Amino acid sequence: MGCEIQHSATSPMHANLTWKFTTQGKFTVRSAYRAIMEAEERERASSSTVQPRIVVSWDKFWTKLWVVPVPPRVRLQVWKFCAEAVPTLQNLQRRRPKIDQQCIQWGANTKNTEMLQHMLLECPFTKIVWALSNIPWCILSAWIGSISEWFSSVFQQLNRADQQHFLTLCWALWQNRNKAVMEGQGKEPLKVADSAFVFLQNYQAARRSQEASD
Repeated sequence: MGCEIQHSATSPMHANLTWKFTTQGKFTVRSAYRAIMEAEERERASSSTVQPRIVVSWDKFWTKLWVVPVPPRVRLQVWKFCAEAVPTLQNLQRRRPKIDQQCIQWGANTKNTEMLQHMLLECPFTKIVWALSNIPWCILSAWIGSISEWFSSVFQQLNRADQQHFLTLCWALWQNRNKAVMEGQGKEPLKVADSAFVFLQNYQAARRSQEASD
């Protein structure tokens, strides 16, 4: 799954996303969901093939996380994810038993509990966002135990640019989830993916400018 990202000549910090799953390159939720289902079907068809297990290197992951060129708020949010120190509805339910745990972003369309694995990987809304990235679904979909193990495994299999995009998209998904909680409505998947890319590009441009002036 994925899309081609092109830079506008008039606005270098804006990402024009071309959706490859429709003939005209226009994103639709229907085409995204169909692409997701087809990818999962291919995944199930190849499940009989033994895949090499990724050895999780904690020291390597944590060391690289704190120096990867993404905004500090992104790194902090990933740390909170790995420590499971975020107020998902599942976590809140432990202190407030009567709270509704239903996934906020997909709402009435799912009965899934809002926990980190669902929010960052399994929710249909999230799958559409991942489909808009160039990050291979076969890497993302390999959940291996805990949230921290998942982050470490995915991170180690990506190149430097995709590592930055992966972390920023995880942060953007959480921000959109909070917007849905606080304001009752989050962004559409395409806008989540687009805004995350632009946010990262703006940050990196600012860093380059600062380094050039030092």
